[in-house]
Amino acid sequence: MKRAIFAAMFYLLSFSNHAYDESFVGTIGPVLKVSQLGDGVITTLGGRVSTTLINMLLLGMEGHGAVAQNRTLAINGRIEDISYYYGALGAGVRFFPESFIHLTNYNSFGLGQLSLNTSGKKGMVFNIEPELNLEVDLFSLMRVGAGVSYRLLFAKSLNLASATDLFGMGGQVFIEFGWL
Repeated sequence: MKRAIFAAMFYLLSFSNHAYDESFVGTIGPVLKVSQLGDGVITTLGGRVSTTLINMLLLGMEGHGAVAQNRTLAINGRIEDISYYYGALGAGVRFFPESFIHLTNYNSFGLGQLSLNTSGKKGMVFNIEPELNLEVDLFSLMRVGAGVSYRLLFAKSLNLASATDLFGMGGQVFIEFGWL
C-alpha cells in the first residue's frame, strides 16, 4: 500500500513538472490540523500532494497522524488516550485562481484507524473532511494557507454510544511547494 501511494505521489509530481502550462500544475507540502475530537482537542500532522486542472479544479491525496492531544480528551464519556491516523483522496475548487490571494474549497475522503487505548478498543474509521481555506501565493513556487474544516469520522466497529463524539470543527495551516 505504501508503495502504491508513493508511486502515485511521484507520478503526480513528475507529470506536473514536465507538462507545466497554465491549465495543469502540482504542489506538495505539510499540513498541520487542530480539531475537536470528543470533548477534547487533537493535533494532526501530515502532508498533501495535489494537482490543479484547468486552473481551478483540485485533485489530491494526503495522509495525517495524531501527534498531540489534550489530557482530558473524553470520548463516549471516558477520558481516552488515542492513536489516530488516516489517508485520504481529495477534490475541490480554487476560487479566484489568478489573484494573489484566493479561496479554496477542498474535500477529503479517506480511511484510517482510531485506537482508544484506555478502553482497549481499536477500529477502522472513515473520514470525511470539507475545508475552506484562504491561500496566499508568496513566490512562483510557494503558497501558504490557513482555513477551517469540519471532520465527520465514522467508526462503526468501535460501538460508541454517540457517533457524533467523533465529529468536530477544526483549523489547518499549510505550505505548498511546486508549480502554482
